[in-house]
Order: sequence, then structure tokens, then C-alpha cells
Amino acid sequence: MTPISIPITTLLTLCLAAIYLLQTWSVIRMRRSMKIVLGDDGNRSVQKRIRGHANMAEQAPIFVIMILLAEIQSSNNISWIWTLSAAFLVGRILHAYYFLDIGAHHRFRFWGMLLTLICQFAAILTLVATLARG
Repeated sequence: MTPISIPITTLLTLCLAAIYLLQTWSVIRMRRSMKIVLGDDGNRSVQKRIRGHANMAEQAPIFVIMILLAEIQSSNNISWIWTLSAAFLVGRILHAYYFLDIGAHHRFRFWGMLLTLICQFAAILTLVATLARG
């Protein structure tokens, strides 16, 4: 079997996994410091971190799959796929920063989520265009 080169998907996945791991550690650290074994114990700060972590788990996988498909199928669109991946990553970083519960302004969440959604929509359009080209 010939290996497939997918550097965009690989780098994007590594970066997103690092953010996810940091969010996981952030939740664990806060739970341990507050002696919360399971869930959030009604603590708003813990709820916020858990929700940010869950949002990453909800948003990242489908985007990575779309980027993988685009990268495999669109050899003439590589710079677009790099740009889309970088923009998505910036959106996820902004979003994650807000959910650290360190007093970050809600604009980080807003712009992070907006960028995430724009990139997802653009990835959908990219895949639709790839299908239309045959």
C-alpha cells in the first residue's frame, strides 16, 4: 500500500489535539483543586471549563474529516485548504482561551465560534465544489 501524504490534516490534528489536551488538563486541575470527583458539583467555573472542552470535542472532529477529504481530493486547492485550516485553528484557540475562566472577555468566545462556523461552512462549500467538478 502506498502511503498518502496529508500534511495539512496531520498538522491541524496535532494542533487541535494539543488544545484539547490542555483543556482536559484544565478541567482536571480545577476539579482536583475543588475536590470534585465527578461532574461540576454546581460550580460555575468548572461548568464553564467543561463546556469549553465539550465544544472542542463537538466541533473539531467533523472539520478534521472535511479537511482530510478536501486535502485528498483537491490537489489544486492546497493553499486554500491551508488557509481554511489555519483560520479554524485560530478560531478554536480564541474559543478555548475564553473558556479557561481567567476573566477573558466574551469577545474571544464570540469571534472564536464565528470563525469556527465560517470555516466549517467554507469547508462544506469546498467539498460540494469538489463533488461538482467530479
